[in-house]
Amino acid sequence: MVKPIQAVLVSLLVLAVARSGASTAPYPRVWNCQGQSGNGAPLIPGRDYHGTRDELAITNYSRFPLALLSISPWGNVRGVHRGDVIARIRANQPGIKLIAYTITQGWFHPPTLVPGPRDSTFYADWQNTFRATDLNPTSAWVYLLSPPHTADSTVLIHDFNWGNPVFQDSLTKLFIRAMRLTDSTGHAQFDGIFLDTYERRVSQYMNDNGPSWAWSHEGEPDLVRGGYASKAAMDTAFTHGLVATVNQIRAAMGPDFLIFANTGTHTDPYDLSAGYGVDGLVRELFMVSPTNDFSHARAFIQQVFPTYKLLKGELTVPSAPRGATSCKQARYILGTSCLGDGWAFLSADGAKDPMAYYDEYSVNEAGASDTTGKHVGWLGQPRGPARVTGGLWVREFDHGMVLVDSAFVSQSIDLGSSDFRSIQGVIDTTVNDGRAKRLVTVPGQDAVFLWKPSFGNDAR
Repeated sequence: MVKPIQAVLVSLLVLAVARSGASTAPYPRVWNCQGQSGNGAPLIPGRDYHGTRDELAITNYSRFPLALLSISPWGNVRGVHRGDVIARIRANQPGIKLIAYTITQGWFHPPTLVPGPRDSTFYADWQNTFRATDLNPTSAWVYLLSPPHTADSTVLIHDFNWGNPVFQDSLTKLFIRAMRLTDSTGHAQFDGIFLDTYERRVSQYMNDNGPSWAWSHEGEPDLVRGGYASKAAMDTAFTHGLVATVNQIRAAMGPDFLIFANTGTHTDPYDLSAGYGVDGLVRELFMVSPTNDFSHARAFIQQVFPTYKLLKGELTVPSAPRGATSCKQARYILGTSCLGDGWAFLSADGAKDPMAYYDEYSVNEAGASDTTGKHVGWLGQPRGPARVTGGLWVREFDHGMVLVDSAFVSQSIDLGSSDFRSIQGVIDTTVNDGRAKRLVTVPGQDAVFLWKPSFGNDAR
């Protein structure tokens, strides 16, 4: 007999310790969500993960203090996992947090697919796990659907049945094996794991009349195949299974291992962060989704839970990542993240091509943009909370100031002195002109980053 969902949730909260507290990282905080292929591109060019490293791609990837790495090939537990690439990343950016990226819903391979005998990638092991646990009516799969975002109408997405305890336990143990791998220097490869599409209320994820970008917007569960009497029973089982995965990973990897989750923007993630043991959450589609506009984003980064609050935006002009529109988007999401306890990243909707490294990401003691990433966190710590002055959001830091205009029209502010200067940019030299500023005008839905000339003399 299935217990009432309220009773199940209460019992689970005893198992999953809430992970709270603000991050202590200096501002601005940028993270890297640039994807890689299952064969390691672009860090390893081409389709052969045994190939030569691309040192420039590795250097560019290393410029962020927090970065995602695809679980395959870096998490290959049987085949080569290229720990030399991971070691190069850590050498370039000591202290970087590398997080293994994996999906928890949405698989393009059918249960009948048998990996080739020479395929020793993590994804092959994953596929074999599905096949081994694909019993009926307790299938490893819940339903099939044709994703609306693909031009190939023959491609089906298969979603996983986290309420199947055999599947849940088997795949979680495979995750843990991957997380225990070391790089070529003996250092742990991963500092954490990122569980994408972590949907414990899966019935809402499937068919909730949500935004058109949701993969499962047109999907319906196969309850009989999954072994469920109702959608409510399925949601209860998924909650139990996914929380069990978090608890197993935490127990195996220790209290300092980071666990991130992504619930998208069409469900409320706050209860998840408060009671399900995760260290970080992502809010995607900044200023694209109506549930991740400025007000929602600011509410998210003001939360107590979890420690890492990650904002992610998508370029509206991905063909021009260094153009004026893209630079403005980068300033706005990064500036917004600085108003609370946030992190920011601007992508081209999952593109694997190198993205622009925007002027505000890293600034040296002379106030000049630094493209090496050696000066991330250049603003230091805040000197107080953000406040609204003259219609602008303003927050002062040890080494500078951030001004954010959340309105649709330009607004100006008189700082009262010329103690602050624009940073000297390398991409947008019109906005970031290096000049002293007293009267500052911020365009609508934009931000301005200023630095203090005493930067180099301040204790950091």
